[in-house]
Amino acid sequence: MPPLIGRKQSTYLFYCYKAAVFLLFVIISSLASCTNAEPKEMVSTVLSNPAKTAVSPTAAISTPTLGPTAVPPTKAIPTPSPEPTAVPVPTLTLLGDYPLLSPEDMRYDLDELFHRLETTHPNPYAKRPKDEVDLERARINDELARPLTMIDFFKKVAPLIFSLGDTHTQVDLPDATLDEIIKNERFFPFTVQIEGEHAYIIDNYSGDVDIALGTELLAVNDIPITTMWDEAKGYSDRYFSPLHFFLLFGSLPEYRVTLLPKANTPVTQIVPGVTASEVMQQVVTEYQPEEPVTYTTVLGEPIGVLTINTFSTGLGPALKSAFTQIQADGVQHLIIDVRTNGGGYYAQVQSIMDYLANNLYRSCAQSIQAPFRGYGSGEPREMECEVIQPFAVAERYQGKIYLLIGPDTFSASITLATILQDYDMGLLIGEETTDSASYCADVPLEMSSLPRTGLRYRISRTCYVRPSGVLDDQPVVPDIIVKTAVIDQIAGNDPVLTYTLEMIQDDQ
Repeated sequence: MPPLIGRKQSTYLFYCYKAAVFLLFVIISSLASCTNAEPKEMVSTVLSNPAKTAVSPTAAISTPTLGPTAVPPTKAIPTPSPEPTAVPVPTLTLLGDYPLLSPEDMRYDLDELFHRLETTHPNPYAKRPKDEVDLERARINDELARPLTMIDFFKKVAPLIFSLGDTHTQVDLPDATLDEIIKNERFFPFTVQIEGEHAYIIDNYSGDVDIALGTELLAVNDIPITTMWDEAKGYSDRYFSPLHFFLLFGSLPEYRVTLLPKANTPVTQIVPGVTASEVMQQVVTEYQPEEPVTYTTVLGEPIGVLTINTFSTGLGPALKSAFTQIQADGVQHLIIDVRTNGGGYYAQVQSIMDYLANNLYRSCAQSIQAPFRGYGSGEPREMECEVIQPFAVAERYQGKIYLLIGPDTFSASITLATILQDYDMGLLIGEETTDSASYCADVPLEMSSLPRTGLRYRISRTCYVRPSGVLDDQPVVPDIIVKTAVIDQIAGNDPVLTYTLEMIQDDQ
């Protein structure tokens, strides 16, 4: 089976292709490779993805101020909560120079994108009916009647592709447009996480240390956050990044924000827009890389905690070292944490299964590819997934397994979760995954470009049915659900791990 290259993102734009690094809510494969990457790649990763504090609550407790180029925020007196009435989003303000695309080129590439989608993807309309997609596509085609910038073209196409429900199938801007955005534009200085009907600040680039992480954001420029989220969720699942705000507002020198701090009295104040370099200055100052694999023991207990942050290449030595120590420690209860694992290569899942599985297993029941002549030309091509014989390793673990999963468990880490759940090898604890248990992937690492506009894309080539054989388009549901609120993340609390440890100790 070809490798699965998984990259979870809260929006399509601004992520680090060459470094495979996700500084914020998802995997961190290799900080070294990202620090050696082009500045554009590092900056784009930060602007588009959720805040690193969502996975690093300790670092989130203090927020260093920005450099001298940041504009000091101006405080104001408390104000009432905003009215829920929708307010029109202002016209996009852009500071960079973006050539206009012709209607003919945009329409040609929109058709070409769907031609490639329908001849590559096993079932592009599995989660949204084709008739419904066609209607929206026709509406977009009508709206392409006048020249638009690449940014405006992207804003029309990206939500449509996102609505297909395949998180590995994506579109993105060309390098030249990314360069122009990063060099010239200003960004909203917060990342927020959506929790129900509420939005909480999980990263603060404003330079105002009095705006605590975990503060609820009610409105921006008098537009309720719920109104903005209705549009932003066309790119994202639960995070609202600086890029989302840029796509809504463009570049603004300052923003009027309505906050709800712990005092529960809404406060309105002005915060400055920030440049990409100012954002990176703070990220470099406070970001601490996570190792791909870490292992710790619970003092005085036969309990080990193995955290796998990525399934990127080269995990073999780290896994061997960890399981050698697990064996030496006499661990009887192994907690494996993949809550921030954004995926990687399929073979790396097999690498850890060599240390966990005693018997034959499958990573999936079936793999499915498009008909030879594309969508609608016949039945998709189905193939039974291979039976895997674990390698004989001296460090194989024989005790109980507990797998911690959550919304940011993605791609290859979902594969691990379904193997353990379907073969009854471990107990899954935590929250549902955002992506489905049977998912599509097998995407190329490098994006392709459409011929006339240069809009980039990647398309899933294979869909995988979970090992049980159930074509499950629902999330992976843990055996025991334990939720983690934003306030827990900010405070450094971990209710999922705490629950698991207490459960193990109570059962001994």
